[in-house]
Amino acid sequence: MQIRQKIRIRAAVDAIVGGVIGRLDQPEALILGRWDDRGRLRVAGRSRPLRADERAELAGVLAPPQGPHPWPPVIPASRFGQLGAEPVAYTKVRPDLVVEVDADVCWEQDRWRHPVAYRRLRIDLAASDVAPGRPV
Repeated sequence: MQIRQKIRIRAAVDAIVGGVIGRLDQPEALILGRWDDRGRLRVAGRSRPLRADERAELAGVLAPPQGPHPWPPVIPASRFGQLGAEPVAYTKVRPDLVVEVDADVCWEQDRWRHPVAYRRLRIDLAASDVAPGRPV
């Protein structure tokens, strides 16, 4: 009998916070974006649920958008790999905050196949510093 193992490869990746599930002062999860090859901020995925300490850290730096936001008011659940589910309501944020996430390298249709894990804020980076295209 041959034993097969599935091994997931993960990488640290920078992403732009474009929204949160929950309120700005109590974010439950992050909606993350990456630049496409044409310079548009595209929804790339969402984070796993945030821990209490992560929520507190992010609540101190999240801000509402000033002016138009590049994303629609609700996001199709298929954008997060949830076929047939209801659209995802979220709170838009000013898309200038960069975070580092731990992401599975499975990337399809310009998005992460699985939710990513929040690692840390990248206050040393601007949204324009995030390279376009496939992140890993």
